[in-house]
Amino acid sequence: MLLSICIPTYNRADCLRKCLSGLLSQINGELKDIVEIIVSDNASTDNTRDVVNNYKSYQNFSYYRNQNNLGMDGNFYACYRYASGKFIWIFSDDDFLLPNALGLIVRLLQNNQDLGVCYLNSEWADDIDSVDIMPVTKLNEKFSFSSKEFINEINYWITFLTGNIINKDLIKDKIFPDENMGTLFVQLSWVIPAIFASKKNVLVQEKVILCKANNTGGYKLFEVFGTNFNSVLNRMINRKIINPSVKHTINRKLISNFFPSFILSERNSFKSEDAFLTLLKVFWRYDIFWTKLVPMFIARKSH
Repeated sequence: MLLSICIPTYNRADCLRKCLSGLLSQINGELKDIVEIIVSDNASTDNTRDVVNNYKSYQNFSYYRNQNNLGMDGNFYACYRYASGKFIWIFSDDDFLLPNALGLIVRLLQNNQDLGVCYLNSEWADDIDSVDIMPVTKLNEKFSFSSKEFINEINYWITFLTGNIINKDLIKDKIFPDENMGTLFVQLSWVIPAIFASKKNVLVQEKVILCKANNTGGYKLFEVFGTNFNSVLNRMINRKIINPSVKHTINRKLISNFFPSFILSERNSFKSEDAFLTLLKVFWRYDIFWTKLVPMFIARKSH
């Protein structure tokens, strides 16, 4: 098996139906023998099982239902364990693969089986059902021959579940997921080691995944991307999987490009935590925290 596409799901049957339809419609010819689809159901109480039953006749399609809800991290790790492919792609149930993309991605993996990670670009829309979906005709590939170059390119997007296909063969004895349970970033247990286990990673610049924008919620964003993310990075440093410069590169990108839009957001879910105090504890040593984010907090408070 070359590629395992693993879909963790919980009580999102309608999303899962669209996701599976988009994926399975592209598995034909040679792909039937080298691509598997795995659904890991986190003890859903809706009609997820009925949706899955419509697809169980497909070749290399597997459905697992957890007896109890394992939490998000637990289900992601279950996906990792179920996968038998050389490459693993954990695919969110509310994302959609654009037509014709899968064959191009598989060909890329076939021709570059020494890859550590393949990062896939995405398109984000408030209403994905209203987007004019066009087939992907080519992949604009940008190879990085050092882990440092790759981190400079994708930085905090290593957290984007559907965006990262990883080479499982390179990291069989190099992951420690138990340490990262409860962070909501257990996937970094294999994404980061895979990046640094190979001298070649690739960024696919063509947008091949369609995602729902403004879909972040249900957790404390500043705590997760500030405190939890850094705790994972610190553990990677302690295990000598990465060096501190990797953490600093990612943190500077978080401060400059990620946090500002959420600080300025009017969404109540982002106002329910003390964002300033949370970020201060993690980033106070960074000059850019004081020059970029602190003025935003001051401006928000004055309004």
